Amino acid sequence: MSRCTQGGDRAVPARAVGQAINDVPPVGRPARRLAGATLAVMAASVAAATALPAQTQVALAAHASRDYALPDAPYLYGATFATYTGAIGVRIGGAIGRLRDIDRGGGESRLELGAWTADADFVIAPAQVPAIRAALGGLGPYGFIGIGTHGVRREVEGVRESGPVWSYGVGLAQPLIGALYLDAEARYRLPIVNDGVQPPAGFTRAREYRLGLSVRFGGSRRRGHGGDWERAREP
Repeated sequence: MSRCTQGGDRAVPARAVGQAINDVPPVGRPARRLAGATLAVMAASVAAATALPAQTQVALAAHASRDYALPDAPYLYGATFATYTGAIGVRIGGAIGRLRDIDRGGGESRLELGAWTADADFVIAPAQVPAIRAALGGLGPYGFIGIGTHGVRREVEGVRESGPVWSYGVGLAQPLIGALYLDAEARYRLPIVNDGVQPPAGFTRAREYRLGLSVRFGGSRRRGHGGDWERAREP
């Protein structure tokens, strides 16, 4: 009989984490096509951003969230990578939760992933423009729309359940110190009906809330536009 403890109760090997992430099931064929198209657009945008380094900003973020669109609204912990050219950005990210360290006997254990999300987003962030950010006192409101997948394993060693989703939402970035920002975000998830098959029971239209920290670097360094304010607010 397997014994399960939460991953936070003891150190979890990095190899086990990788095994659990690889255990995430794939989405259906139509959703894969949509995701592939979104990722292609993102790749093109990243390439364009790389070609214009003076106008590009990159943001790396870590966050904690709660996804009410999944059964039992699990808590999740993850990260995102975003790149912006002017007010337009693309972002990819994911999160995992309910890590279960299962004792298989003989000194062997396996990490089981109980909940997960993965998203690709198109972001509009007006405050990436220095003049707008200055008018807002450094605050950075933004909106986004994206496609992704999320899922759960309701019981220990139970069946994996997942489904593709559309989502949209808004967020706010508050500068703290230098390149460090506090991020708050609300996302509304809508299940995608795949080949007429309804999403699993408990997968519903609902919100996800996030709170995290991000580090931002890059961006314009033009002199005479913002002076000390720009140097303090734009890493």
